[in-house]
Amino acid sequence: MQDGKALTWVFPSVRPHSSESEREREGERCGGAGMRHNIQTWWPPVTSIPPNLFFSNILYNPNPISTIIMHSRNPIKPHSSKVLILSVASILLLALLSFLLFFSLSSASHHHSPRHSPPHFPQPITPRPSTASVPPQIHQACAATRYPETCDASLIASNRVPPDPKPIDVILSALWVSLENLKTAQSMVKDILDASAGNQNRTTAAKNCLEVLHNSEYRILSTMEALPHGKIKDARTWMSAALLYQYACWSALTFVNDTQQVNKTISFLDSLLGLSSNGLSMMASYEIFGNDIGSWRPPKTERDGFWESSGSSEGSGLGFKGGVPTGLRPDAMVCKGGNGCYKTVQEAVDAAPANAGDRKFVIRIREGVYEETVRVPLEKKNVVFLGDGMGKTVITGSLNVGQPGISTYNTATVGVSGDGFMASGLTFQNTAGPDAHQAVAFRSGSDLSVIENCEFLGNQDTLYAESLRQFYKSCNIQGNVDFIFGNSASIFQDCLILIRPRQLNPENGENNAVTAHSRTDPAQTTGFVFQNCVVNGTDDYMKLYYSNPKVHKNFLGRPWKEFSRTVFIQCLLEALVTPQGWLPWSGDFALETLYYGEFNNSGLGANLSARVTWSSQIPAQHINMYSVQNFIQVAVEIEDEDSPIIAWVTKLAVTIEGERGREGGREVGGAVNAANNRITDFYLHTREKPPVTSIPPSLFFSNIRYNPNPISTIIMHSRKPIKPHSFSKFLILSMASLFLLALLSLLLFFSLSSASHHHSPRHSLPHFPQPITPQPSTASVPPQIHQACAATRYPETCEASLIASDRVPPDPKPIDVIQSALWVSLENLKTAQSMVKDILDASARNLNRTMAAKNCLEVLHNSEYRISSTMEALPHGKIKDARAWVSAALLYHNGLSMMASYDIFGNDIGSWRPPKTERDGFWEPSGLGEESGLGFKGGVPTGLPPDATVCKDGNGCYKTVQEAVDAAPANAGDRKFVIRIREGVYEETVRVPLEKKNVVFLGDGMGKTVITGSLNVGQPGISTYNTATVGVSGDGFMASGLTFQNTAGPDAHQAVAFRSGSDLSVIENCEFLGNQDTLYAHSLRQFYKSCNIQGNVDFIFGNSASIFQDCLILIRPRQLKPEKGENNAVTAHGRTDPAQTTGFVFQNCVVNGTDDYMKLYYSNPKVHKNFLGRPWKEFSRTVFIRCFLEALVTPQGWLPWSGDFALKTLYYGEFNNSGLGASLSARVTWSSQIPAQHLNTYSVQNFIQGNGWIPTTS
Repeated sequence: MQDGKALTWVFPSVRPHSSESEREREGERCGGAGMRHNIQTWWPPVTSIPPNLFFSNILYNPNPISTIIMHSRNPIKPHSSKVLILSVASILLLALLSFLLFFSLSSASHHHSPRHSPPHFPQPITPRPSTASVPPQIHQACAATRYPETCDASLIASNRVPPDPKPIDVILSALWVSLENLKTAQSMVKDILDASAGNQNRTTAAKNCLEVLHNSEYRILSTMEALPHGKIKDARTWMSAALLYQYACWSALTFVNDTQQVNKTISFLDSLLGLSSNGLSMMASYEIFGNDIGSWRPPKTERDGFWESSGSSEGSGLGFKGGVPTGLRPDAMVCKGGNGCYKTVQEAVDAAPANAGDRKFVIRIREGVYEETVRVPLEKKNVVFLGDGMGKTVITGSLNVGQPGISTYNTATVGVSGDGFMASGLTFQNTAGPDAHQAVAFRSGSDLSVIENCEFLGNQDTLYAESLRQFYKSCNIQGNVDFIFGNSASIFQDCLILIRPRQLNPENGENNAVTAHSRTDPAQTTGFVFQNCVVNGTDDYMKLYYSNPKVHKNFLGRPWKEFSRTVFIQCLLEALVTPQGWLPWSGDFALETLYYGEFNNSGLGANLSARVTWSSQIPAQHINMYSVQNFIQVAVEIEDEDSPIIAWVTKLAVTIEGERGREGGREVGGAVNAANNRITDFYLHTREKPPVTSIPPSLFFSNIRYNPNPISTIIMHSRKPIKPHSFSKFLILSMASLFLLALLSLLLFFSLSSASHHHSPRHSLPHFPQPITPQPSTASVPPQIHQACAATRYPETCEASLIASDRVPPDPKPIDVIQSALWVSLENLKTAQSMVKDILDASARNLNRTMAAKNCLEVLHNSEYRISSTMEALPHGKIKDARAWVSAALLYHNGLSMMASYDIFGNDIGSWRPPKTERDGFWEPSGLGEESGLGFKGGVPTGLPPDATVCKDGNGCYKTVQEAVDAAPANAGDRKFVIRIREGVYEETVRVPLEKKNVVFLGDGMGKTVITGSLNVGQPGISTYNTATVGVSGDGFMASGLTFQNTAGPDAHQAVAFRSGSDLSVIENCEFLGNQDTLYAHSLRQFYKSCNIQGNVDFIFGNSASIFQDCLILIRPRQLKPEKGENNAVTAHGRTDPAQTTGFVFQNCVVNGTDDYMKLYYSNPKVHKNFLGRPWKEFSRTVFIRCFLEALVTPQGWLPWSGDFALKTLYYGEFNNSGLGASLSARVTWSSQIPAQHLNTYSVQNFIQGNGWIPTTS
C-alpha cells in the first residue's frame, strides 16, 4: 500500500472482436517435499500471553523435504464395485502409493489429509477470566469468534484495548496481538534457518516459511491501515490471506519437525492461527452488523443458510465483462535471440522497479519457448506479461515434488506474489508428466490479478490459485488431478477446462477432480466461481472416456479443506462429468461445512437427478453473491467521504450483456476438439478384481493419505490437510483389507522417510470407523457371530465382513468364528501383496517407490507368516502364541479382539467383551502368586559350539557378519546356528531375514566385538526401519557379548543401532549405542538381560512385548547448544490396540546418564529434563519395577506426546523404584502405581511366556 490508498485493479473491458469468426478462432486457441518431536524449552510470545495458551498438538514428519503448503493431495482413486480402493496422506496419499511416491519433503507440499490440514485450536488450558472480569465490549466481540475464551484471554493479556473501546478498536487490538506474535514466529523461524546449515530440507522449509510469513505480515499491516478508512472488503481479503500464509508456514514446518526448536515453533504457529482467526471473525461481523456489537456472531456460510448481501438485484451482476487492457506499451522486451532484449523472462522481471505504485511495468515476451523458472516477488507490483498468443509464447518447466527439496509451492514454472499482476497471450506449462504428481504450471498469490487468453498445461495441480482476488478470462486450463486448487477468491469466466489422460493402464479407470478448494475458516472470503465455462476433455482423453465411460469418472471438485467453496454458474458440463457431480475427500470430511453450488448449467453432465446430497442449487435470489462485482469487488464503492475505494475496475466502459451466458459457452465449447493436447499417461489405479472373499468393495474403501515423497513419510500426510487435532483419525473402512495392513505396516515399520515412527500419534494409526454400507440387522446375523463380534471394537464391520466371507460354518464354535475372521484377513493380505508387486513392477525408474514397495512386501510377507502361524496354533490351544503373533501381524483388530476374549473366557462366548486394559481397571490373570514370578533368571546358554566364525583377517573364516548369516540354513527347525564373531569393528549393515531362524551371535565382549553403521533418515531413500545397523526378523535370535552401534550422530535424527522383529529372542550382555531411536524393539516377544542401552530421544521404542532385566540405561548428550536445554525420553512404546499383548517392562534396571551427559545435566538441571517415556501410540504401555532412577529423571516422570493424546488410554506404571528420580510426589496424574497383587502381570513367565523358551540359569 502507498500513502494509505487501497490497492486498485485496473480492469479494462473486453476488447471488441473484429468478427464473429475471429472470436471463434480465439475461442479455439483458448481451448486448450520422521520424526517424533525433539522436545525442548521455548520462549513466550511477545504479547506476554501465558505460553500454554499457545501449546497445541503437533503433527510430526521426520522427513523434512521441503513443503510449504504441505497439503500433499493424493491422486484420486476410482470408485467401483469391482475395485478395491486403497487408502491414503497425505497424503495423503494413496496411503501406499503416496508412500511409494516421491520425497515427502517435496511431495507433501500441499497435499495433506484434510482432517489434518487446518490445525485445531483448543481452548486455552489456563484459567479463563470470568465473564465478570472481561470488559463487555471485549466479551461481546470475542463471542463472535470461533475461539472466544482464547480471544478474551489474549486481548486482556495484550493490554492494548483502550477504555470504553469502539468495536473497531477491539478488532485492531486483536490484529495487533496477531502481528506481534507473527514477529516472534518470524524470529523463531530465522533461528531454525540459522541452525539448519547442513540440512537441505529444513533449510528449504524455513526459507519458504519466512517468505509466507513476510507476506502475512504485509497483509496484516495493510489490513490495520485499511480498517479505519472503512475498507472492509480489502481488509477481509487481506486478513484471509494472512491466515492462509500462517497456515502455510505451520504446514511447511510439520514436514521438517525433527528438532525441539522446530517443534516449539510449530506449537507457537498453531496458536497464532487461532489468534488470527479470531480477528478475521470479528471483521466478518463488523462488515455485516457494523458497530452493533451486540448483534455480532460467529461466522456462518451459505451452508448454514447465511448469504452476505451482494447489493445488486437478482442476476444483474453476472454480465460483467473485463480483462487485460489493450494498447499497453512495453517497458521491457524478452526474445529468444537476445538481440537488444532480455534473453529470459526472469531478467525482465528483475528489471521492474519495486513498489512502484500504480504504474504498470509491461513485459513483452516474443514468440518462443522459454524454459525457465520465473518468480514475481511481493515487491514487484503491477507487472504485466504480454505474449504473442497461446502456444506461441510458452514459459515451461518441469519441477515436481519427486525432486529433492522441492515442494508443491516451489514446483511452479511461474510463481507470482506481487499484486496487480496481468498476463495475456501466453502458455504456462509444466512438463513433469502425470507420473511426477504435484507439478504446478502457474501459481498466483497476487491480489487484484487479471489473466486473459492464457493457457495452463499440466497434470496434477496445474493451476495453483493460491490466495487473494484473481480473475481468469477466456483461458484454457488442462490437467487431471485437482488441477485448479488453492484458497483464493477466483472467478473463471468463459474458460475452457479440459481433462487430460493420466493412467498408464487406462482400462482400470480413474477418478479426476477439476477443483480442490481449500478454505480453512468460515470467515475467509475465498472460493472458486466458474461462470459460463466449459468442462470437457482433450481429444485423447475423450477417446479414452468413450472406450469405457463407467470406469473413467470426472468430478467438478472435492474438498481439500473443511470450508471448501466452489460454484459453477451457467456452464456447459459435457458428458464426462459424472452424475454425482462432486467427490468426497475422505469419508464425511467437510461434507457438512463445504459449499458446492450450481446454477443453470447445461450439457449432459449438468443433470441434477443423481447429484450428491451435500451439494446445493444456488437460489436465484442469491446468485449475485458470486458476481465479479461482489465476490472479488470489481466495482466502484464509496465508503466514506475521504476514501473512495476504486476496486480493480476496468478503465474502459464496463459492459453488461445480460443473458449472454450459455450461448458464449457453446462457442467456447466448439473449440474442445481442436484443443492442443500435450498428454502424458499416468498410472494410478486399483486392481480390477474384488478381494478374494468377495466382500463388497465398499467395505474396503478408505481414504488414502498420499505423500509423493515417500522418503520420509509413510504415513503420508499426503495432500490432505495436515492438521494436528482436527483430523486425528483417518477414515479407513476396510476391516480386513490388508491394504490397511500395508498402510499400518508402512507406518509402523519404515516410514520411508524417517517418519517411520515419528508422526503425530493422532495420525500414525488409522482409525477404523463403522462401515458406511448398510449393516445386516441383528436378526439376520447368526447369534455366534453377533456375540463374537460384540467383543470387538468394530462390531458392525465385523458382522458384515464375516457374513460376506461365507466362511463361518453352521452352528460354529467360538474358535470357528475367530478362524474365519483370520481367513478374511489373510485372503485380503494376499490381494494386497499382489497389488504391491504391481507397484514394484511399475517403478523401475523410481528409487523411492521401489524401496517403499520392497519394504512393504517384506512386512506383508511377515504378516502373512504370522497370520498363518496363528491359524495353525489356535486349534492346538496355543492362545498365547497366537495373540502374540496377531499382535505383530495386526492388523485385523476384530480377530485380535476375539482372541483376547477367547484367552480369558474360553468358549463362554456370552461373556466375551471388547478388550480392556489396566487403565480400565482390568488385569488379565497371571496364574502366579503375588510377586512369585519376578525372580526369573535366564539368558543365552553357555558352551554353544560355533557353526561359523567371523574375523577381520578372513583367514579361514567369514570376513563379514552378513556372509555368515547368509550361510545359515533356512527354516532349519529348532536347531541353533551359532556364529562366533571375533574381536574387531565390523562396519556393515546386517540383516537376519524371516527364514533364518535360531541364529546366535556370540562376540568377544561389549566394546570388543562391534558391529557399526551410520545409516540415518537424512539419507535419500532411507527410512527409520532401514537405518538399523543390524535388523533381525528370524525367530529365536540370540546375541551375547557384542556392541551394536549407529554412529550417525545426534543431528542425524532417527538412526537405529539394532532392530528386532524376532519372536522369542534373547539378548544378553550386549551394548546398544546411538542417539535417537537406538534400539527398535519392533514387535513380538523379546528378552534383554544385563545390557547397556544408550541414547537420548525415544531411544527404546517399538511395539514389542519386551522385558529388560538388570539393564543399564544411559542418556547421552544431543544438543548443539546445551545452554538451551532439552527434553529426553527413554521410551516410546507404540501399542495401537488394547488387545495387543505388547509393552515394555523394566525390572531391576538403572536409569542414569553418561559421564558427559551428567556434567551437562549438573551445569543446569532445570533445563535438562529426562522422562521415563512418552506415548508414541494410543495404548502405549511401559512399566518400571524395582529400578534405580537417578536424579536426572524429572519429578513428573513421564512426558505427554502432544496435548492430551493417549493420556486416558496409555498405561505407565511404577512399583518400588528407588533413587532420587523415583519420588512420586510430583508424578503426572495419568501415570499409575502398580498394585502389588497384579505385579506378576509383568513377570517374564506371564508377560512373554519366557519360562517356556528362555534358557534358565541358576
